[in-house]
Amino acid sequence: AKYQSVRGGDHSERDDDAELDTVDEVFSNHNSLSFRELWSLESGEQQHCHTILCGVAILVLVLLGAVLFVPRGEAPSSSSSLYGKTCRSHQFPQTHSWKDFLTEVQKFDEKIEEEGESFNETIPEAEPWLQPCFSLTVDGDDDGGDDYNITNTTSSTTIPHPACNCPPRTEPRESDDPKETITWEFAREHDLHEISKIPDRAKANELTMDVLFFGDERVERFAGTYFGMKKPYLEANRQIFDKYFASPYGEQKGSSLTGLALGIHYDQCPQVLYRLKNGILSSPKANPRFWWLVVGNDDALFQSCSHSHILAGIMEITNVILEQRPKATVVLNSVFPADTHHTMDWKYSEVQTGSNYWSTVIAPLNDGLKCFAASHYDGRVKFFDASPLFLADEDDDDSEDDCIGCVNHQYFDAHSQDSVLARIKLNEKGYDVWGQAIVAF
Repeated sequence: AKYQSVRGGDHSERDDDAELDTVDEVFSNHNSLSFRELWSLESGEQQHCHTILCGVAILVLVLLGAVLFVPRGEAPSSSSSLYGKTCRSHQFPQTHSWKDFLTEVQKFDEKIEEEGESFNETIPEAEPWLQPCFSLTVDGDDDGGDDYNITNTTSSTTIPHPACNCPPRTEPRESDDPKETITWEFAREHDLHEISKIPDRAKANELTMDVLFFGDERVERFAGTYFGMKKPYLEANRQIFDKYFASPYGEQKGSSLTGLALGIHYDQCPQVLYRLKNGILSSPKANPRFWWLVVGNDDALFQSCSHSHILAGIMEITNVILEQRPKATVVLNSVFPADTHHTMDWKYSEVQTGSNYWSTVIAPLNDGLKCFAASHYDGRVKFFDASPLFLADEDDDDSEDDCIGCVNHQYFDAHSQDSVLARIKLNEKGYDVWGQAIVAF
């Protein structure tokens, strides 16, 4: 009777296990079948639909799991080259993934922060790749003392940087220079004002410009400002910017791309992170197609940070941007070459050469940026190598003998012979070359 009621469309009793299990066989076209076996056949079409729905649900869950549980920076790229798949293990063989690399650096930073006064005692115990500051190659004086000259002689030795002072690169931090606190905050407010001037878009999440340059003084000088204030001696740089990038405010000037340059002098990874998390990413108007990131030079020049720690900071910046702007592309501009061949009395007593700074910091950092971009985010991170544009040619009469990594002086500040700080800043001609290459890219 129960079987017939089910056949008649009454499914209320099909789950009554105690009763249905007593039905061993039924009279039907299917001899010697139990009720449950016959039920599965009778409702085959419905069961088939359930199977399809379950299959679709499983597929959705798999895709959702891939999005939620793949670590940041670990998304596989279908277009990744062999280089992108192997370069990290060659550069940092102590780590198993980029996420592992970033975690190890952050754990080391936390340890340093906790130990405080024993900072200098902890550093020598760390593995070389975890050292927060780049090392120095020193050559002893004839009297046995160390003069901390950076040389390429066979008698030189490598020591930890005696002026090591590199706070965590992956933690947001305001400018901690008391001489610049007020001007830095003014510049930050100036950038937020520039963003607010962009017209509201009709659609949510609509792109507001082609490219947003973000970073340190190399970006701010391109905008013609110094800590948010227009300077006559930087106006030529601004004119170069306007030649290649039209204003996103609707004031078209013949450029094929729209762009905005938001940089602050001497900003490092922590300051860039702070600005992103405290205003920039909160505005829907800061929604470019490309984020052009320029940071890293000052982390090394002012804090003596090692390439691994600067790389970790830039990785964190990239993660933060793409988490908030998943449709955007981040372009990692290579760290610029910096001619520090002459004495850097303004910061350290050591004499640093361009060859040491290039080979110890810039070259390995750029290799890391290139590798990170090639193997992550499925094409949402690009690497732009600006170094070939500004490095001195071997046959350049103005370059130092045997100077590896020295800059081509024609692209840097006109006062480069008098000031080390000026020798790391692009001039009008340098910005023209850079801007043209960016547009081509």
